[in-house]
Amino acid sequence: MTFVLSADAGICLASTLDADPMAGLCGVLMLLVPGLYVTFFHGPALVVAHVAICLVAVVVVLTPVALGPDADPALTVAKGATAVMVLVVIPTMTHIGLWLLRADAAASLVDPLTGLLNRRGFTTQMSRLMVASQGTVSDHLAVVVYDLDNFKRVNDTYGHDAGDLVLRRATQCVDQQLPLSAIHARLGGEEFAVAAARPPTEVRALAEAVRLAVQMSDGHTPVTASVGVTSTPISGIDSTDLEVRVIEWLRDADRAMYRSKRSGGNAVGVDG
Repeated sequence: MTFVLSADAGICLASTLDADPMAGLCGVLMLLVPGLYVTFFHGPALVVAHVAICLVAVVVVLTPVALGPDADPALTVAKGATAVMVLVVIPTMTHIGLWLLRADAAASLVDPLTGLLNRRGFTTQMSRLMVASQGTVSDHLAVVVYDLDNFKRVNDTYGHDAGDLVLRRATQCVDQQLPLSAIHARLGGEEFAVAAARPPTEVRALAEAVRLAVQMSDGHTPVTASVGVTSTPISGIDSTDLEVRVIEWLRDADRAMYRSKRSGGNAVGVDG
């Protein structure tokens, strides 16, 4: 921010002190350089401040052309419109476009029903979790997969609106039991995943906390979950093949979850 304001101030000062208004206007156009920096790397507040500075600079530089002894209103309008297009319109529209692209990219990682990450978002956030957890006492990664038991019966008995409510309520209850650094995602349908840095001795406890959270969320529609969990050391994992490793961890936890489901559900299975 300091760099941008200093650059704007320096360019404006040099341009407005030029005896030749046209040369000064050429100097003002150099505001495009910090403008592009602001557009790509800063938020709307600084973009607005920079645009305001640009407008003031253009007005100050072109005032002698519009009101001086050799006033030329047509030239003033033409040059002013060009400067505004270059310094204001193009950076502003570019910033809005980038903001929309970023918002769309963020939305593509989120499940619209529950507000959790989707499978793609889960994989994307795993690298953040791995980096944050290295060197801590929680030197293992726990990956939990849970699936709501007999969920089709819930939809058939109470309707899909009630089923959606059950999904939201269950995942909210699970969220409340997870550490802040944990990753929680909807893999599809009524199947969900959790990843958290946990020492091996606490892996089963994390899975049990997930199971109990779902069970306690029953409200008017009783629901339970079959849970599977796997654990792996964090150290030595290469980020280049992280996506493949995530698929393997989910597969291992999923296999443990299905053992729980085959045993009657509402239980925890541990891989290995």
